[in-house]
Amino acid sequence: MTKENQENIVRYSLEELRALRANEPKIAWDQADQLAELQKDDPIADFDWDQANIVHTKPKRAVSIRFHEDLIAWYKREAAAKNVNYQSLMQNVLQSYRKNRGE
Repeated sequence: MTKENQENIVRYSLEELRALRANEPKIAWDQADQLAELQKDDPIADFDWDQANIVHTKPKRAVSIRFHEDLIAWYKREAAAKNVNYQSLMQNVLQSYRKNRGE
């Protein structure tokens, strides 16, 4: 362990931990009720999560690649319009290209 890491170590007694916990903010139940009221018409709230499919994706590997500025700007605009990450959009385009080539 480096000296820098050792400086970040903090020790507390049980009494100190209890005192810290006692000072935590309490739940504002009136705000929780308001939030529940806002969420009652939310389609996701009504979704039966027991029927959800878990999708296991392949792990991704970080790579360094260079693209022209105008291409990156275009992907960022398209991704923002679709409310997705531009790198995910690029991944989807490349996957679609590969799929359409029959590979």
